[in-house]
Amino acid sequence: MYNDPKMFPPPTQLLECGQLFNLLNAENFLPRLSDPNYLYLIDCRPRKDYEESHVITAHHLKREREQIITYPNEICPQLVYLGRRAHAINSTIVKDLKIRAYVNCTKYDDYLVQGADALKYFRMSVDDKYDAPVSQIVHDAVMFIAVAYDRGDPVLVYSDRGISRAAAVVTAFISFRMRMTSTEALQYVMERREVRPQSSFISCIDELNNRLHNLKETMEDATVRPSMISQTSILKDLHDEQSIDENEDKKVEST
Repeated sequence: MYNDPKMFPPPTQLLECGQLFNLLNAENFLPRLSDPNYLYLIDCRPRKDYEESHVITAHHLKREREQIITYPNEICPQLVYLGRRAHAINSTIVKDLKIRAYVNCTKYDDYLVQGADALKYFRMSVDDKYDAPVSQIVHDAVMFIAVAYDRGDPVLVYSDRGISRAAAVVTAFISFRMRMTSTEALQYVMERREVRPQSSFISCIDELNNRLHNLKETMEDATVRPSMISQTSILKDLHDEQSIDENEDKKVEST
């Protein structure tokens, strides 16, 4: 009989705290808390107590299950989270995770989240379609996350379901931050949340990576020591370079 390792894990498996957090808050594949037809229990009592009352405990928790809320998945420990809009507008979640910056990847502005501090809110307005123009706006979102990350502000990146647009932005950030390819970065994210970003969203990451690599080589050739080049400053220079290219294109069109 075939045994799927995801369905039938080893009898004993040690997990890090972050892995357990993401496992319990899974929403798409084998959800432990968010599926109303699924009850997942971790019973830490001695075996004797468990055998005496586990059925009563299960029935009691089943009645309270509707009050359980799920949290966004932790991508970078205590700094970068990936989830849904429902997470962003839940004051309990925001307070518990100390969220201080938001990347809104839905199609609509979110005044319930934005509040008065626009410096800690970024809106990535793009349709979840294969041919959506995302390269520049993904870069801007990554730059926003990088600044918040360096500041030590926990960031919540969210979309309607947290599996495509928001996942692509987080994948791009991981690719830049950890110097991974798009494939490696996507695998890193998928180990923490089940996601399915559009292939066009992921392909733009490699394009931005190539430009980032070329820009870094140019800066190194100008005798700038690599250790002095922060990722945030490189992203800013890349943004300036793209703006110059766009202005040149407009001049050519006008002539």
